[in-house]
Amino acid sequence: MPQLGRDSEFLDIWICKGLEEEEFVENKIGEVIPGSSLFDRGDRLFAGFAASSDKEPSHVVIPPLWEDRFPSGEEIIAYLPSVFRLGKTTPDELIIERRDNEYKLFRQIEELHILHRVQKGFGSVDEFMQVANSVSNRRKSRSGRSLEIHLEHLFRQFGLEGFSTQCRTEGNKRPDFIFPSCTDYHDPEYPEQNLRMLAVKTTCKDRWRQILNEANRVDQIHLFTLQEGVSPHQFSEMKDANVKLVVPKPLHTKYPDEVRGMLMTLNDFIVETKDIR
Repeated sequence: MPQLGRDSEFLDIWICKGLEEEEFVENKIGEVIPGSSLFDRGDRLFAGFAASSDKEPSHVVIPPLWEDRFPSGEEIIAYLPSVFRLGKTTPDELIIERRDNEYKLFRQIEELHILHRVQKGFGSVDEFMQVANSVSNRRKSRSGRSLEIHLEHLFRQFGLEGFSTQCRTEGNKRPDFIFPSCTDYHDPEYPEQNLRMLAVKTTCKDRWRQILNEANRVDQIHLFTLQEGVSPHQFSEMKDANVKLVVPKPLHTKYPDEVRGMLMTLNDFIVETKDIR
């Protein structure tokens, strides 16, 4: 059993060999944020209690109501400017700064709600699993919408007002963003060359293929991601499928040299989409 301040006698490393295993792991431990790491005893890790070693909880004043009720993702993100000084000025830098601060605040609120319960211990396996599942489900729910909400705020902040979220398209699909609006998308008279779709995925992995048929009227699909690099082969597959990667500029150095020049920044996407109309 590992002890504080002492090295373990062994270390297990699990390398996921496919999308199925990646989804299994994240279902158990929550979102693995690109560029970060999770490290703990196996029982704590797979119960969802392990924390990122480089993202400590914040220590800011939070609304008293949040002590009794866990706030929604929208509430947490809207509260950020009240307690954090956002020093960045470009969309590409702000999306990273905002998301880092949001995760720290989320961690602070999470600890407020569950840390005392974990420290108290559990009377049964069922009791333990109930808390673990609650933590895991909340983290998955946050990660699924967090990035989209940040983008909504940044689009409006930088003057890109025309967009719809979760627009219902062919086959009851729901792309993350349609520009300039869902109404325009469903108007057969609206020129297709002026339509844009933006899919949002924290990491691409093999999931990027899921976006290919979400909006039949859009020729080139834009995919926003925080993934720190893709292989030239995977990028070539995306390019062949007419998918344009939108990546925050500070992350471009994480990509192979032959790929970097073909990446789009978030600022470029906003400027280009604003200019369409």
